[in-house]
Amino acid sequence: MNTRSSVLVAIASTLLASALTAAQPTAPAVGYPASQITVGVRDLFTSSIQTHTITAGTARKTVVSLLGKPRQALTPDVFVYDNCEPDQSVARVRGCRTLVVTFSQDKVADLKFVNSAAATIIASNLREPQIDGHDNGPAASKKHDIAIPNK
Repeated sequence: MNTRSSVLVAIASTLLASALTAAQPTAPAVGYPASQITVGVRDLFTSSIQTHTITAGTARKTVVSLLGKPRQALTPDVFVYDNCEPDQSVARVRGCRTLVVTFSQDKVADLKFVNSAAATIIASNLREPQIDGHDNGPAASKKHDIAIPNK
């Protein structure tokens, strides 16, 4: 196969892959509230696993100590952790493996497991520009909805 044919095959393969990816339906944005997060931490001296719980009111430094540095801080008060395992089976089935932790005054205010579509929307909403030069927060310019059932 000559160079020109190889290039055409590569371009065709890329276009086909893009078309197939675009044709696949995307999952709706969903999330599930969590009243607590249980974290197992291995004690290096005793080799045992100690269980810690994160709930509303837990200090930010405790969250970082238990979960580590977040993959992304959407704002100073909104942390995102990937590859988490929710206790709710419906959340696992719907792909909600991203934990969004919201802080208020350096304490946990809200915990949610969301799928990747919801995480993208949350990030987008938090990056929205200010309206009329005022800091109206993410709710003021909300363009996307995320289905989050009541507790």
